[in-house]
Amino acid sequence: MGSFGAQDFRTSWPTIRNLALITAAGSLLSGCAEPANCDFYIVVCVDAGEEAPTSSAVNGSVDQIGTTGADSIANEATGSETPQDSSAETSGAGPEATDPIVINATSITRYEAQTADGSGGYLADVSYDSATDSFSVIGLAFDGTGVYTRSSVLPTLSTQNSRSVYAVYESPVLYSNPDTGQNIDQQQYVAIYAVSDNLTVDQDGNTVPTTRFSIVRSGSFSDLGFGGFVYERNGEVAIPVTGQVEYAGEYAGIRVFDQDTRLSYVNGSMNLAIDFDGFSGDSAISGSISGRTYFNEEGVQLNTLDDVVTFDVGSGILYDNGEFSGSLESASEAGTYYAVIGGDAADEVVGVIVLETLDPDQPLEQETGGFILYAE
Repeated sequence: MGSFGAQDFRTSWPTIRNLALITAAGSLLSGCAEPANCDFYIVVCVDAGEEAPTSSAVNGSVDQIGTTGADSIANEATGSETPQDSSAETSGAGPEATDPIVINATSITRYEAQTADGSGGYLADVSYDSATDSFSVIGLAFDGTGVYTRSSVLPTLSTQNSRSVYAVYESPVLYSNPDTGQNIDQQQYVAIYAVSDNLTVDQDGNTVPTTRFSIVRSGSFSDLGFGGFVYERNGEVAIPVTGQVEYAGEYAGIRVFDQDTRLSYVNGSMNLAIDFDGFSGDSAISGSISGRTYFNEEGVQLNTLDDVVTFDVGSGILYDNGEFSGSLESASEAGTYYAVIGGDAADEVVGVIVLETLDPDQPLEQETGGFILYAE
């Protein structure tokens, strides 16, 4: 698969906007539990002359879940996707049925597809500058120069017990025209950026976090606003085919409101369990998010919900490359989760969920949250 440079990426972007796979390249400084010590840059890769696949997307969906690299296949007529077996073909006798499926050091990065209402899927390119602790975003309108700075009122949504820091960044409130000096008011976007505290080596030989994610949303619009999300798994991973693993960690997100120009932040606790041969050899996944506590844009705590979000248990939703997706719900919300297993021993999971409220008599609320969980 050919790779564009940064300039080629920006020039070619309009023709490959729906490309399913983003591949990460860059460098990482030491101490990645703190975002201030991490550098990365996300670029899009596509073969020369290759036509980008398309997908029919709904709110919060991602393109090409369950596929890896050049194996990504989209049905052009319907927009449906066909998961591909990412394990290498072998001749003669295959591995034992209980052997883990080993995925080579191939990065998997998924981003939010363009949503049906036109609000999501605009997170095209992100980068982090450890020297200034700033987070740059390309793809959104009226966010100044696109360089977001660390929030002074709520710098992180993670607790002191969290292995990963869920850092919060804010877009500039003004754009200064360099020719006229005129200051132009901007929309307010916020971002959450988190990385694993484990390091690995990607397919290009770079030292990178095993997993990471970023979410960008805005409360400046009278509807759900604009934004996007991206999550990533790097390095080699051996996916078990038998047994069970439980993962735990923290969850953090952004909640936006239809018919209201505000947003709130949320954090909570999350557990996820995978039974790799649960239903007659098919995998099964369960999970929950509890203790969701909300904060306003000034960092003031608002309330804590007793409403637990639970994963709908189902079979056959884990692909050979470690990706999985399914539905989840609380008493008043429903949505979808997207995730991928990472770590040399499949000992962590990264992903994103998108929840929307169900009450038809109330304005819609949407919560987009991310998580990095570790095997217990």
